[in-house]
Parts: sequence; structure tokens; C-alpha cells
Amino acid sequence: MSLQNIQPAFPPEIEREIFETCALMRPVSVPNLMLVAWRVKEWVEPLLYHTIAVEYTAALEPYPIFTWETLLYALRTKPTTFFANAVRNLSVLGRPSSIETHQIADQASQFVSVCTGVENLDLYCIPFPDHIAVLGNLRPIRLAMESAYISPNAGIPATHPFFSRVTHLQLGSYTAAREMHDELDLGAQLASLPCVTHISGEDLSDAEISRILAVCAGLQVFVNIVMVDSDDDMDSICDDRRYVKLRCSLPLFDWQLGVYAGKDYWRRAEEIIASRAEGELDPDTFRVYDDELQQNPPSVRHTVSSDSEDEEE
Repeated sequence: MSLQNIQPAFPPEIEREIFETCALMRPVSVPNLMLVAWRVKEWVEPLLYHTIAVEYTAALEPYPIFTWETLLYALRTKPTTFFANAVRNLSVLGRPSSIETHQIADQASQFVSVCTGVENLDLYCIPFPDHIAVLGNLRPIRLAMESAYISPNAGIPATHPFFSRVTHLQLGSYTAAREMHDELDLGAQLASLPCVTHISGEDLSDAEISRILAVCAGLQVFVNIVMVDSDDDMDSICDDRRYVKLRCSLPLFDWQLGVYAGKDYWRRAEEIIASRAEGELDPDTFRVYDDELQQNPPSVRHTVSSDSEDEEE
């Protein structure tokens, strides 16, 4: 019997489930799985692009690293509908030294614009409002971006459809952007977001945090993110049980833990708030430093190349 006459041993639906399960358990294996057969390639290739962290070299061991070169090559060779259907988690924080910042922004804008199905979006390296048009058709649920860009002056008012589904919002360093938008009433902007229940912030002032907690009626969790231990006296002025202070020294690693295992700082903050409510923690304890899930970044990394080969660094 020739190889051409050999039929699959399993029904197609069972065969597909087997390959998709393998791909989900170890995404770096997808390029090799794609070589088995054309039908397998059609099943598993979208799963390779389900979660993309660009240029992040400390990726969790079973998961791939994407480069801008890889993504732009894919963008040239695949229909835009592929990315709309495949990409659900996207982090475009990477800033490779070989590419200038404005070039990164152009590339990120080009790629982000076709990821219309993205649900979890880290979007820091695009300099708004120059590239605001890329957001028009996106409706993320979890979003990380610079706080100063949530402003009518920046071209992204809180009433923009882009924010219509956001429940979890991580605000980047507001202090670094004050010179751009000194008049921004951040609390008022955030209070206009229709679905937000979780907000986190870096470098927000005590007054800004208190304002956000006061005006955001639907807010369930506020996380004050610090990179190192802090000696400030926020505890003395904040008695809101929704407030949690966490150290997050490896934010991209934390983002991946959330995507793949549901164990990010949002989850930890929810557990802390629940423990307070149940009396397991002092209800007046607000200073919590937790780096437990970030102590051992993986040493093995895999890079997805433009020719779909799996490389181990």
C-alpha cells in the first residue's frame, strides 16, 4: 500500500482534538506539528498566534517568543482575517535595540490594526494620538496603556468604543506623562468607562487614587503597583477595602502567568480582598508585597521564526 492511500486512524474530529490539545499544552511545538499534514497545519497554526508577547525574551518555557520580523512576515503572507480570528492576547511592549522607537510604533500599529478579536491587550509602545486610528475596531476586555492617553485631548476619550468592553484596566506611569496632559482629570475619565471593575496604576498620587476610588462606583478592585518596596504613607489615608498594594517587579512575566495560568496580580488582589472580608487578614492591612510567582523566570526560551521553525536559545 502506498503512503498516498493511508487514511487517518481516527475520525477527523478526534484527530483534530488531539493535535489542538498538544498545541495548547506546548505552543512552541506548533511549527513542528504543522509539518504533519496540511489539515493539521490549518488546525494548529492559529493557536500559535493565540497569545503574542513581542520581543519578550523571558517567555515561559513552553511558550514562544515573537519578533517584529516574524509578525510582519506573517502579516505579508496571511489574510487579515487570520489574525482577527487567531489573536486573543497581545503584548506590544517590546523595544528591540535594533529598531528606532518610531519604527516600532509604525510596526505595532500595522499589526495591532488587524487583531480585531484581541481580548487582552498590553499597548504601551504606540505613541498616541498619532496612531489612534488603529484602535477603531478593537474591543479589548483587559487593557494596559498609559493613563495620560485616556483623555479627549489625547484623542481617546473614555466614551470611545475602544473602551466599551474593558473590565480590567492597567494604567502605566502617569507621572512620566504629566507634562503632556497636566489638566487630565483621570478619575472623571475612568468613571465614564461603562464596564470597568478592576483598575491598577503605577506612580499615581495619593489624591488620584482616592479620587478614583471615590468616583468609580462599579469598581471592585484597585491595585497600587510598585516595583520595589515603598515607604510612603498611603495606608494612613486610604481605608477603602478595595485597595491593595502589590509589588510587581516582572510585569510581563506576570502578564503571561495571567494568560496561561490565571495567576496574575489581579487574581492575587482578589484573594487578598476576599481574605480580608473573611477575617483571615487584618481588614486594615493595605500594604501587601507579593512576588511569589515571579521568583524564578524560565531559562529556556523559544523563538518563532518567519520560516516557522522552532528555535531553542
